[in-house]
Formats: sequence, structure tokens, C-alpha cells
Amino acid sequence: MEQLNVSFRRYEEGDDEYDDLSEKVFNAGTSFWCPTYVNKTAPCQAECPSGHDIRTWLNVVARRVKPTSDLSWQAYAFQVMTAANPFPALMGLTCPAPCQEKCNREDVEGHVAINAIEHTVGDWALKNSAALVKPESESGKSAAIIGGGPAGLSCAYQLRRLGHRVTIFEANELLGGVFEYGFSEKDCPKDVVRAEIQRILDMGGIEVRTSVQVGKDVALEELDKTFNAVFWSAEPGPRDREGHFTSQAAAHPGLPTTEIGQGWKAARAMDAHMRGEPAPDKPKLDVHHYDLAAELAARGMAPETYTVGGARGTDKAAFSIHNYEDRSRDSIITSKELFLGHFKETPRIERSRNADGVLEPLSETDAIKESRRCMSCGMCFECSVCIQYCPVDAIYRPKSAARVYGRFVDTDYAKCIGCQICRDVCPTGYIQMGLERT
Repeated sequence: MEQLNVSFRRYEEGDDEYDDLSEKVFNAGTSFWCPTYVNKTAPCQAECPSGHDIRTWLNVVARRVKPTSDLSWQAYAFQVMTAANPFPALMGLTCPAPCQEKCNREDVEGHVAINAIEHTVGDWALKNSAALVKPESESGKSAAIIGGGPAGLSCAYQLRRLGHRVTIFEANELLGGVFEYGFSEKDCPKDVVRAEIQRILDMGGIEVRTSVQVGKDVALEELDKTFNAVFWSAEPGPRDREGHFTSQAAAHPGLPTTEIGQGWKAARAMDAHMRGEPAPDKPKLDVHHYDLAAELAARGMAPETYTVGGARGTDKAAFSIHNYEDRSRDSIITSKELFLGHFKETPRIERSRNADGVLEPLSETDAIKESRRCMSCGMCFECSVCIQYCPVDAIYRPKSAARVYGRFVDTDYAKCIGCQICRDVCPTGYIQMGLERT
């Protein structure tokens, strides 16, 4: 008999006894359960040291998420990607990709080639002179950054996005740190290094002073007099000095993905300090998260302002996002919460190397195909399976004008009988049953 190669089994050999089904038994129409759309963090982005919202930009490449304007999918993917990391081409070449090791698709047949897709979008951005988003307004504050490697440049970029002016002090002749001095030309072409750095400098408001050593050529007292905050990206810096921030990446030198993440986290803390605000709370999962409320606002569909007093709970309240809960800052979705039987085995598309041994990006067609292997863990990707299986037509697709990533389906509670079939068949684990004890 031919061996059937399956990607998912509900039961394994030897499973011949009933589990406790007490919480699975219900009476249709009287159950207190109802579908709730729960956003959890995908393990790929929870593992990413630079804090990428990987799931979202993979779905942009897969054409499941449409741009908010007339941008191409490549330009929109670049925009989402660079919210966390301004070096997509470089990281596509040098990152060890811990995200791939945690990819839930490993429990089907192998991870998604996240790193290759990042490289492909980064390469497109360089060839098409894609620019980084400039600040909408100036803060009137300025910051000094000691060290022009990945952490320092990442911090400078994030501070500039927030409207602060920045001066980078670099002891070497060139910016780039490990990108410039730690990798071979084959692994990290220097034209790519300099092009992605220049793109940050092209934002304006960033002064660069190379071949300068702080403490020798520039006194600490001068920094304190001139700048509102200081970031020590490559060395510990002075302890307990007001307005000085240190990168934790200094304990792990040579890992640019970690340095990039430390840069944006430092920028967040420095921004609060310069604005006279309390230090920001750090969520359990301290990475970039998809924000459905912000996405709705960007598309002109923001919920109405809630007015205190007089409002009653309703599934049609215009001030709320119907049956949606965001647990992304505290919870990671595992493969056990997905319906893996939905996903067919699909071979991963790998990059090749050119005659010089340098990794080549994927073609546009291959990048789209590979991105569609993403299971969109913890977020609806418009498969419509729940609509097809709902026995009472309680789940429906919103009108196209009201449809966004995370709101591809909705539920009519007046029809719902609480049968939980939608949860059982949801491939991504996005549907949970409200009020269920878990």
C-alpha cells in the first residue's frame, strides 16, 4: 500500500481513549460561546531581534493585504518592513534568521524563506530608489549617537522619524560598523551597505562626524551642553548620567539584527525622555505589532470616539471594533492552535548565488509564491473556510470598502448558535470562542 504523505493528523497512532469532553459539549442556541477574533503574535516576529512585524509584510507580498494608497506591493512591503528595520537588503544577506527556526510551518514541511523575501524587497527598494518616510514635523530636540554601526544608525533613523535632529559620532572613517568592517564583500557587498546608509542620511536632519572619538576629540560635558539625549551604541558609556542611554547589544557584538532592535528600543526611550514623558512600558513581546485600529484609521474607517456615560454594550457599537481582541503584546500563537490540515505541502523556494558567490534575490513571481506559504499565524488571511462551514450563515464577509487585514470576516451574533465549528476549522487560529475558559 502506498504511504500517504500527510501534513497534519488530528490523531496519532495509539490515540484510542476519549479526552475530557465536558467543555466541548453544548446545546445549539443556548451556548454562551461566540466567535471572537484574537490577534496573537506569530512566533517568527516574537523571535526577531530587530522587532519586525514579519507576518504583516509577508501578507503584503502575498497580495493578501492591499496598500493603503496607490503604492505597489513592493513599495508597501518596504514601508511596513522599514518601520522596524531600515536595512532590508543587508539583513536579507547577513541575518542568521532566527525567525525561520521558530516558523510554525516547520510543523507542516519546513519554514517560510523569510530572509530571502526580505532580501528581495530590499533589493527592489535599492533598484527603484525607494525613500524612507520623513518626519511630519520637527520636535526642536536633538540627540547625539556614539557609534555609527547598525545600532547607532537604527537609532538615528528612528529618532529622525520622530522629528528629532541627530548627530552621529563615529571613530572610524566610514559608517556601517560590522556591515562595513565585519563581513566579506561576498557576504555583504559594500555598495549595498553604503546605499542603505545613504538612504537614512537622505532623510535630512542627520549630521555625521567620522574619525571622531568621544572622550578624546569631544568631551562628555560638550555632549551634555549640546544635546538633549545621548545614545552609546557601541560601548557602555557613563553609568547613571542623566539623558544617556546604552545599547544592550554591546554584550553581543557583531550581530546586526540584535543591534538594529536595540537601536529602535533606545530611540523609543530617548524620545520619551526628550519630550518629558515617563519611560514607555515594555510589553512582554517587545516587537512591532500589527495595529488594527491604526489600519482602520489609515483607511478612513476609524471607530468613533467613545463618549463616557449612556452607552450600552452592543455588537453594533460604532466606537468599538466588533468582537476583536488584541493579545499580541502578551501571547504567541503556536502551531497547536492552528488547523494545519488546511495547508498542503509546498516546496520552499530557495535563493541561488551568482558567479561571484553572492546571494541573489528571488524573482518577483517566486517571492509572491514563497510568501503565500506563510500561514498568517494568529491573523485572518481571507480563506473563507469559516464562512463555508458555518451552518447558520452567521459569519459573513464585510463589504469590500470595509474590508481590511484582520477584518475580512465578521459575525452576526443574532444568528450564531455557538457551535464553535468556525474555530475548529480556522487555519490560522484567529477565531477563538468568547468567554471560553482557557
